[in-house]
Amino acid sequence: MDIGRRARSIAMVKQLGPGLVTGAADDDPSGIATYSQAGAHFGFGLLWTLVLTYPLMCAVQLVSAHIGRVNGHGPRQEHGRHPTARRSRVVFSEGERRA
Repeated sequence: MDIGRRARSIAMVKQLGPGLVTGAADDDPSGIATYSQAGAHFGFGLLWTLVLTYPLMCAVQLVSAHIGRVNGHGPRQEHGRHPTARRSRVVFSEGERRA
């Protein structure tokens, strides 16, 4: 492997960063079993929800990335800095509790 190709490979892995680890961490055996059972039960019956949920998921990721890039930390820390954001702190803490 030449040096240029190796450098590009290393740069790509660095770009993926913690997102690769986070994405792989959700694929534990219990999650795979749950997804398999849900897929066997519902089949393609819930595929229509993709039309609604995918754009929303992309929007949340995009906004979170912009907040992190501008402020240097994520949405949870940003909302915690403002004392008037009590409702958002409750929402974020509930999401963290369930995760």
